[in-house]
Amino acid sequence: MRIFFLITCIFLSLSSWAQAPYLGTAGGDGVGQYGYLEKDAITFARIFRNTYNNIAYLSARFWVTDNNATNGNGKEYIYHVYDGPDWINGIGWQCGGDNDGSKRTQDYNASNFGAEWSEGSDCYVSVCAKYCDNSYSPSSFDGNSTNGAVGFNERHFRVLDVDSTAHISTAEDITNSSNICQTGIGNNVAGSFSISPGSFNDISLKTLIIKNNGSSLEITDIPDDALKVYYEPATGNEVYGDGNETFAGNLLGSWDGNAADNVFASNALNIPLIGKVRIYITLCRYNNPDAIGKTINLAIVNDGISLSPAMNGFEKMRINSGSISNRNITLPVSRITATGHRINNFIQLSWDANIPEAIDRFHIEHSMNAQQFENLESAQASFLPYHNGRYELSIQSPGEYFRVAAITSSGRKIFSNVISLKKNNAAEITGITMNYLQGFMNIKNEGTAACMAFLKLNDASGRTLFNQSVQLNAGSNQFYLPAHAINQILFATLTMSNGKHLQQKIITR
Repeated sequence: MRIFFLITCIFLSLSSWAQAPYLGTAGGDGVGQYGYLEKDAITFARIFRNTYNNIAYLSARFWVTDNNATNGNGKEYIYHVYDGPDWINGIGWQCGGDNDGSKRTQDYNASNFGAEWSEGSDCYVSVCAKYCDNSYSPSSFDGNSTNGAVGFNERHFRVLDVDSTAHISTAEDITNSSNICQTGIGNNVAGSFSISPGSFNDISLKTLIIKNNGSSLEITDIPDDALKVYYEPATGNEVYGDGNETFAGNLLGSWDGNAADNVFASNALNIPLIGKVRIYITLCRYNNPDAIGKTINLAIVNDGISLSPAMNGFEKMRINSGSISNRNITLPVSRITATGHRINNFIQLSWDANIPEAIDRFHIEHSMNAQQFENLESAQASFLPYHNGRYELSIQSPGEYFRVAAITSSGRKIFSNVISLKKNNAAEITGITMNYLQGFMNIKNEGTAACMAFLKLNDASGRTLFNQSVQLNAGSNQFYLPAHAINQILFATLTMSNGKHLQQKIITR
């Protein structure tokens, strides 16, 4: 009797000292290493038996509640290790002599939770046990349900939704904007996604890690700080470039010390997630000529988002990798965008050149029918190779359609869009006076409507100091003179759209 009593006491003491099973939290341990779960993500639970020594199997009990309380009272689902890849059939863990310290469950599936599994839901995961003597813990656990009871080591998670569906702002091709990528400049969005916290309003996006799966290379083609992050509220009609975006920071290729992995990231974005938010990744510059003909295709890497505040000490979100570009985007793209207006036969052209090759010159071409074009005038390219810029030119032509052609150093010819500048001979102005007063010229439009005119200033030797189109609103219009036009005699010529010329001598002081 004494021996039996002693053995019984020792067994009870060991049982009281045993440490409970728990969810693994190290890298590769599945759900336990996260504080947030993306609604469509896939993962598992790795469960450690700890010092328990009579385990038949362990299970992960998921309990999901809807914060808005609109879909019922929550949903429980049990995931077992005996359906997981570590299970040895016919052994039954410790009951059959398998003393491994941990095993993983099968992957959880959002569809198991129905409408309760949505952004804004709270999720709780704990560990349930079946022992070799066919008892269970918690006691209400029967292998299928806990009947509302919480198991060992319960952890709290929040559910958010990330949507990487193709967005209208994602560019078909990327304009090399010389690192000027502020709002209002289009064709720079290399990828976009939205993130919704549901009913949570205290969360911010802190870390974003993306990888370029296109053929362009980090450093060689894409400089370290060329990717920039902007965000704005997601209304369903949001577009990049309307001025509602906020700059969040750069994604750096050097963030991980590896300049050859094509991974870019920042851990200091601090994007507040108050309602659904649209996030844009813009590519603002790339290296020429190395990047010519290469592609960019951005994807959020596995677990590439971290949020604040930490849940149970963990900020990382479980998210599957996926493209936010939704296609390979070619860079660079040769583009010339032209605009213009006319006053009688006087044409004012403006164009933006984005050409990755050295340009020798521009040709201005005109046409009467938008089909047959003839060369009208040439303008020497005045920038260094691979530099993009904005250009303006005043010319005379009876043509009604115009385009700009860039001639590269290799002989390639690149055309702009065609613009229509048809004649309008209607009189737009009835009288003008010009006076020089305190550094500016005052031009009075005595008509009732605004009109365009060409203003030309020559010095006494005939040298042109100023020559460009001006808009004349009804009433007084003030134009500051260039500094090199002060303190001398000037001859001003104003040409209106009705062909009328006004010439006047001006003495500046």
